[in-house]
Order: sequence, then C-alpha cells, then structure tokens
Amino acid sequence: MNQEKLKKITLVIIGVGCEVKAIFTFGSAGAGGMGEVILNVALAAVWAAWGGICFALVWTPMAADKFVDLFYWKREYLKAPPEKISRIKGLIKREQCDEAIAEIEELLKRKPFLPEPYLLLVEIYEKNVGGKQRASELIEAYFRHSEIREAPENVEMLMLYADICREQNRNADAIFLLQHELNKRYYSVPEKNLLHNRLDAIL
Repeated sequence: MNQEKLKKITLVIIGVGCEVKAIFTFGSAGAGGMGEVILNVALAAVWAAWGGICFALVWTPMAADKFVDLFYWKREYLKAPPEKISRIKGLIKREQCDEAIAEIEELLKRKPFLPEPYLLLVEIYEKNVGGKQRASELIEAYFRHSEIREAPENVEMLMLYADICREQNRNADAIFLLQHELNKRYYSVPEKNLLHNRLDAIL
C-alpha cells in the first residue's frame, strides 16, 4: 500500500471517529444543566468540524476536479499527450501528412477540439494546395463549440483564419469571428491587443 493511500485511509478513520464522537457528545447534551448543555453542544461542533476537515483533506481534490468538469473546462482537455504530439510533429516534419492527419483525427475522437492537435490539423490543411477552405471550416467549427476555453492555440487559429479570409475576400467573416472572440473575457491583454490590431488592419 502506497503512502498516499495509507494517509487517506487514516484520515477517513479519524474522520469517522470524530463524527461518531460528535454524535454521542451532542446526544448527551440534554443530560445536565444549561452550562453542561452548552459545553456539550460546543464540543460536538468541534468534533464535527475536525471530522469535516479530515474528510475534506481526502475528498476535496476529487470534488474540485468534478467542479471544474461541470462548470468550467475539463483539465484533461487542455493538453494533449506529449508523446502523441511529438509523433505527429515528426510526421509533419517528414511531410507524411496523411499519417499525421490520421493520428490527429484518432486523438480528436477521444478528446474533440483539443487545442494543440486541432491547430496542427488546421495548419496541415492550410499549407496544402486546395486545403485553405477546409482549414477555414475547421476553425469555424472550433470556435462554434460551446466548451472552448482559453488556450494559446486559439489566437494562432484566429490569426490564421484572418489570413485565409483575406486571401479569399471574406473580410466580413474574419471581422465577425474576431469581434465575437474579443467579447470573451479569457484572453489576456497582449492577446487582445494582437487581435485588435489584426481587426483594425482588416477594417
């Protein structure tokens, strides 16, 4: 048994003991006079608090992860497995684009809209002849997704989208998406300045 697991088991045992002690102490609160009642209630509260602290130390990390999953963004979606990304970048460097696309799509099946591999997929299409339209469609689909949150790749995709739209005489599309993203709060000041500069250049 590893040390972390042993610590959790110990905390659970102590926590249960504290809560049981709190129940018995509170249950005996009415056996004496007013002073003893107040004392027993106070002691019961202390025991209950100690038990709560023990349980919190065991379960809070798990609860925090659940909170993030439900209300913000699954942390596992923020980063792709480094070994996968290294392999994909190696395939791209060797110009084995079909193999790289297959690897990326397999990764995105499990974790859709993962920023880093998604950007790599967009860049592969954008650099290939006739692939700019597909790259543009992928970027639009990415930013339409409701779970998109902050990632450095977001700005890179927006800048690339603006370039593609300029080449295709679709400035209105670029303006719309840039303005839409600038209304979001999670971009840093330098990122917003960069996006504002690109938007001003289009306008």
